[in-house]
Amino acid sequence: MAEVIFNKLEKVYSNGFKAVHAIDLSISEGEFMVIVGPSGCAKSTTLRMLAGLETISGGEVRIGNKIVNNLAPKERGIAMVFQNYALYPHMTVRENLAFGLKLSKLPKDQIESQVNEAAKILELEELLDRLPRQLSGGQAQRVAVGRAIVKKPDVFLFDEPLSNLDAKLRASMRIRISDLHKQLKASGKPATTVYVTHDQTEAMTMGDRICVMKLGHIMQVDTPDNLYHKPKNMFVAGFIGAPEMNIRKSLLVEKAGKLHIAIGNETMPLNAEKQEKVSAYAGQEVFYGVRPEFVSAIVASKLTDGLDVDNAIRLFENGVQPKIMSGIRALGFGPYAAEDVIRLAHNGVDVATFEALKAVAGTSAPVEHAIQFRQNGVGMSTVREAERQGFKNLTFEQFLKLHRAGVI
Repeated sequence: MAEVIFNKLEKVYSNGFKAVHAIDLSISEGEFMVIVGPSGCAKSTTLRMLAGLETISGGEVRIGNKIVNNLAPKERGIAMVFQNYALYPHMTVRENLAFGLKLSKLPKDQIESQVNEAAKILELEELLDRLPRQLSGGQAQRVAVGRAIVKKPDVFLFDEPLSNLDAKLRASMRIRISDLHKQLKASGKPATTVYVTHDQTEAMTMGDRICVMKLGHIMQVDTPDNLYHKPKNMFVAGFIGAPEMNIRKSLLVEKAGKLHIAIGNETMPLNAEKQEKVSAYAGQEVFYGVRPEFVSAIVASKLTDGLDVDNAIRLFENGVQPKIMSGIRALGFGPYAAEDVIRLAHNGVDVATFEALKAVAGTSAPVEHAIQFRQNGVGMSTVREAERQGFKNLTFEQFLKLHRAGVI
């Protein structure tokens, strides 16, 4: 296990083309770091410099407490898994797994022990005597990963290892590789992992942190959640997310002492944090971004009071269903604060609950009464049963008391 550090790392080819521009990156011991970006962003070049397969034009690479710029790949304590598996076709799975260990001249018993351990972790025991041509794509990739595991390296390097697999196998292998990292960590043998991909689904689901690159520059390094919700620039905002974020120009206008984004003939207020951040741009053109999946949440504003962009996102993230909220509003209830709408959603309150509440207590009844009705299973059938038994003009408390007693 070792920390990996890039310090002003550069790559310039003989024709003068600069592929990597003085990047700085620190990867903690045992961390799963994903480097992601579009084709041509130099992510694989960066990984190959770390592996010792590309010369370094400037800066330094550290693995642990060693500068490895001039060390051969075998001296760096790394193991690499390639896109094309790179298995020896004339060797069995067992021989492929053992090959690197034999070159290191380890004792035969130790080689056998490490091969069996890797085979068990990756569920390869039944495949050990097969040749690569007798394996499926997923099985071959597991052998390639196993060949890296048996070396017990300080750093695992993955260069787009799943791009040759179909969608179903990719999903399965993503889980296997993530589980493997967690399993090694839990067993006290964690290895720092650097994983290169152009697939943002892989990046977002596998990485502890993600490094987004563009044209040899690092655009942002952060957790998946922060990349998605707090992108630092327009490239990251547009690159992360499928479908991608809608980014549009708008005018930042002041209204009632607050800054708003102009959207067509309407305006939407910014929250307090963003008010402070963009105050210097009042009256100017700015860019704003809206993720497609958040748009439907704004429909819930029919039941809320003073909804801004961040509260609309909160409603979406807390499972608020716009159709249900619109139905409740149509009955004459609301508007409510966003917190109350979220409470309704968390308690599964639906339109039928509010129909019963309207019949018993009217549209001015508080949110808490709706939640109590839902928790006690009160619906219109309960209201009709009370009417059938001749109960009229009951207060909310009286109605709920009769229901809890089993009378209605």
